[in-house]
Amino acid sequence: MTVRHPTRQLTEPRLPAQEMPFIQLENLTKTYAGAVAVNDVSLDIHKGELFSLLGASGCGKSTLLRMIAGLVNPDSGKIIIDGVDMTQAPPYERPVNMVFQSYALFPHMNVEQNVGFGLRQENIAKSEIKDRVAAMLELVELADFARRKPQNMSGGQRQRVALARALVKQPKVLLLDEPLAALDKKLRQRTQFELVNLQEKTGITFILVTHDQDEAMTMSGRIGVMNTGALQQIGTPAEIYEYPASRYVADFIGTANMFDGVLGREEEAGVSIHCPELGHDICVARRGLAGDGAPLTVMIRPEKMQISLAPGADENVNQVIGTVTDIGYLGDMSIYHVRLASGRVLQASQLNSQHTSERKITWQDQVVLSWHADNAVVLVQ
Repeated sequence: MTVRHPTRQLTEPRLPAQEMPFIQLENLTKTYAGAVAVNDVSLDIHKGELFSLLGASGCGKSTLLRMIAGLVNPDSGKIIIDGVDMTQAPPYERPVNMVFQSYALFPHMNVEQNVGFGLRQENIAKSEIKDRVAAMLELVELADFARRKPQNMSGGQRQRVALARALVKQPKVLLLDEPLAALDKKLRQRTQFELVNLQEKTGITFILVTHDQDEAMTMSGRIGVMNTGALQQIGTPAEIYEYPASRYVADFIGTANMFDGVLGREEEAGVSIHCPELGHDICVARRGLAGDGAPLTVMIRPEKMQISLAPGADENVNQVIGTVTDIGYLGDMSIYHVRLASGRVLQASQLNSQHTSERKITWQDQVVLSWHADNAVVLVQ
């Protein structure tokens, strides 16, 4: 996976300054036939935030979303929205609306009728329904499609109809369960930014469930990474990518070179770590990790590694020697697979600033991989 660094923020989420979180999940647990789907999850989400729940299929993220919606009852725990305990409230009494992966549009209704369906169910005056539907179609840029049936629209247009139908009821929270999964790659990428812009215009709190790392990284102010029903880490996209809290998170988000080591002595430049797979000790910048001899895992992202044909002159840079066994061309960058003497294969990426015919490094070349001490992340086992 090629991770694009988030364009929305680099270090801090854009959260309103407030003391009380808008949504509070307290020790939520849900089991099915003795199997734990959600395991004692606590989470605070702020008003106006676009928060993503990210994880592999079966990790519990959709179950957690459905508990917020009221479609699934928790075995224990609390759900508080805008200061009100909604744990036992039915779905229609909660200030939330939900967009499903299938969109669930009515095929016999046109766009205007689909968007206004929920308002008609609430017996709102026809004149108000007309005004609110028209305003919402303008917002999602579908005003010219008001009379069209869903089956005569593209996937991206149907997705916007589903969004308009959910937002026209003016919920405090919009829940999105894999809303872009049915779209092709280019349309999905374009729609991601449309969703972000829509969320910023409305100011509504969005909670997005996705298994797509790129999607979560691109769209979110913060991400909660889930595994086996529990939250592994909560943070901004940059925090989770650059400083994963566990080996699972490091491996799940993007591509990572990881190898086991043993903590050695502290030196002026950093901490020495003995890594048999690399053939010699390396240096990392972080100190105070654990006691001498403690086992740990070192993670280095491929883009943090420099690849060259000759060793560098800087003695403070970590270096290993290997042979190029494979090259993956991705257009804007190339991925190099380098086999070390130990047999371990590392990945390094390099931006393609030259044409492929001018590439200096090719298959079977002996190369040097190098990285600075502060580019290695240590995960204590």
